[in-house]
Amino acid sequence: MRRIISYVESQDPLLALAVIPVSITFRGILEGSFEIHRNLHFQITLFKSFLFFVLHQSAFYFAAFVWLSVLVALFSGRSVLKAFNFVATFSPIIVLPPLIDLLFGGGYMLRYIISWRDVAGVLTGFFNPFVRLPGITYGMRLEITLAMVGLGLYAYLSRRRLVDAILTAVSTFFVLMLIGSLPAVIVGITGMPDVFRSQFVSLLPDDTLRYALLEMFALTLGLVAFLFMYRKEAAVSILTLRLQKLPFYLAMGLVGFFIGWKIGAYLWPHPFKNPFDYLAVLGLLLGLTAAHHFGVLINDYFDVKIDEANRKTTPLVRGVLSPREVKVAASVLFALSLATFLSLNWDAFLLGLALLGLAWIYSAPPLRTKRFYLLGTFTLSLIALFCQYLGASLWVMEKTLLVYPTDVALATVVGVTFGFTVKDVEDEKGDRLFGVWTNYTLFGMKVGRFLSGLFTGGVFVLLPLLLGLPKALLFAVPIGLVAGFVASRERFHEKVIWLLFFLLLVPLAYLYLQRPVRSAMEVGSIRTYNHYNYAVLSLKRDTAQGRRTIDSLLSLLPCDPRLLALKLRYLRNTDPKAALKYYDEIKGKCRLNGDILYVVAGAAYRLGRMDKAEELGKLSLKAGEVRAMRLLSVLYRKMGMPYEAARYEERFRKMAPKM
Repeated sequence: MRRIISYVESQDPLLALAVIPVSITFRGILEGSFEIHRNLHFQITLFKSFLFFVLHQSAFYFAAFVWLSVLVALFSGRSVLKAFNFVATFSPIIVLPPLIDLLFGGGYMLRYIISWRDVAGVLTGFFNPFVRLPGITYGMRLEITLAMVGLGLYAYLSRRRLVDAILTAVSTFFVLMLIGSLPAVIVGITGMPDVFRSQFVSLLPDDTLRYALLEMFALTLGLVAFLFMYRKEAAVSILTLRLQKLPFYLAMGLVGFFIGWKIGAYLWPHPFKNPFDYLAVLGLLLGLTAAHHFGVLINDYFDVKIDEANRKTTPLVRGVLSPREVKVAASVLFALSLATFLSLNWDAFLLGLALLGLAWIYSAPPLRTKRFYLLGTFTLSLIALFCQYLGASLWVMEKTLLVYPTDVALATVVGVTFGFTVKDVEDEKGDRLFGVWTNYTLFGMKVGRFLSGLFTGGVFVLLPLLLGLPKALLFAVPIGLVAGFVASRERFHEKVIWLLFFLLLVPLAYLYLQRPVRSAMEVGSIRTYNHYNYAVLSLKRDTAQGRRTIDSLLSLLPCDPRLLALKLRYLRNTDPKAALKYYDEIKGKCRLNGDILYVVAGAAYRLGRMDKAEELGKLSLKAGEVRAMRLLSVLYRKMGMPYEAARYEERFRKMAPKM
C-alpha cells in the first residue's frame, strides 16, 4: 500500500489533474444514460447539456477535489500537492454511483438538496440504509463512504495516528455535504424556495447557471486555501498582484452594469427580486478579478527582463514564483475567469474570451502591442471597454455592442489611450533597452513628462465634454489640472493619480446616470436551439400539432425567448387580440427581448392600436431589433407622418440592406 501511495505522490500534479476531467465526463455520461433522464447528454437542450458537462458538473467536482486536497494535507501532514495527486488519481471513483444504481434498477430522480429539512435528513440518515434520502442515491452514499475510508486510510498511513484518520473521514463527509448543499443554504438564507426555478426570473437566465455560480465561489475559496497550503509567500504574491490597478477594472465593470441597467431594465419583469441578481454582480467582480490577475501574470512573465532592468519587485524577479509556477497560475486564472463569465451567461463568456484575448496580445509575442506607441494603451482602452460590455451584458445580453452608448465607449477609448501613457515613466530604462515605444523612450524624459501631463490633464477635462456633461467641468478642470501636474513629475505617484481619477469618475457616473441613458441605436435575440428548430418544423408541417409542440416545450422552458416569440408570431398571424393578451401574461414573468416586442407591436398594428404599436416598436428598437425601424416606417406612413416614416425607412436600409 505504501508503495502505491509513494508512486502516486511522486507524479507530476499536472498529469494527475488530467484524470479529473476524464472522470467527470464519464460520470455525466453514465448518470445521464442510466438515471431518470435516460439521455446521454442529460438535458433537454444541447446548450443546457453543454453547461451541465463543461461548467456545472466540472465546477462542483473541481471544488470538491480541491477542498478535499486541502483537508487531507491538513490532517495527514503531507504537502498539498501530494494530497492532490492522491485525490486526483483516485477521482474515477465518482463513476461508481450510476453503475451501482443500475444494479438496483437505476432510473432514480436526481435532485438537489434544496432546503434545511433536506440537509437535516441527510445528516441524520446518511448511514442508515433503510432511509431514502432526498437527492442522494445509494450509489452516491457508497461513493462518499469509500472516499471517507480511502482518505482516512491515507491520513492514517501518513502519520500512524487514528485521530487524523477520523478527522479526515469526518471532514470529507462534511465538505462534500456542504458543497452539495449550497442551494439549501441560499434557500434557507433568503426564504425563497423557488429561487432556482427558471420561472423565477433572474439576471442569470438558467437554473444550471445559478448552481454553477455557487460552485465557482466554492472553487475560488478552495483554490485560495490550496495556494496558502502550497506556499504562503506565493499565495500572498499572486493575490496582491497590482492591487492598485484592480479597482479601475472593477469600476469599469460596474459602470457597464449600471448603464446596462438604465438601458435594459425594462426588458426584465422584476429586477433584483431574485437574490441571484446580486450574486451575478459578485460573479462579475470575481471574473474580472481573475482576468486582471491573469493579465498581470502574463505581463510579468514576458516582461521579466525589462522588470529586472527597472529593478521592479515582481514575484518572478524576486524568485517568489518560478516561470513554471507563473504559467500554471496564469492558466488557472484564465480558466477560472472564463468559467465564471460562462456562469453569468453565454454572452458574458464570449465578451470575457475577447477580454482575455486582449490581455494576451497586449503582453505576448508576436503581437505584443505594448511595444508600440499609443497602440499599447489603445489595447488597454479596449480591455476597459470590454469590462464595461461584460457588466452591461447581464442586462442586454447578445445586443450589448449594438445598444451600448457610443459616447461612453468613445470616452473610455480616448481616456485610457491617452491618460494611461503616464504609467510608462517607471519603466523608462527597461523600455528603452528593449525597444518599447512610449512618451519617454521616443521623446526623452523631459518632453515625455510634459506630454504625459498634457495627455492626463487633457483627458480629465475632455471626458465631461465627450459624455455631454459640460456642467461637470466645474470640478473636472481643477481635478484635471492637479492630475496633469502630478503626471508631469519625474517621480510616478500612481496612487495619487488613481485617487484623482476616482474623484472624477464617481460624480461623472452619477450625473450621467441621472439623465435618461440612450442606447446606441434607440434604435433580437438569435439563439439556435434544437428545440426551437423542432417547433418551427412542427408548425410548418401541421399548424395544430405545431401549436401543441410549442405549448409543450414552453411548459418545460416557460421563459425561453425564442419559443415565446414563436408563439406570439403564430398568434399575431391568427388572432392578434390573443397575442396582446398573451403578452400581458408573460411580461410580468419572463425576460423580454427586442424580437418579442417587435412581434407584439405588429399585433397591435393589425388591431389598429397605433399608439400601442408605436410604443412597443420604439422599445423593440431600443433593445436592438433592427426590423422595428421598418415597422415604425410603415406605422408613421399610415398615421400621415411621411417625414418620420422616411427617416426610419432610410435608417432601416442602412442597417439591414439585405433584409
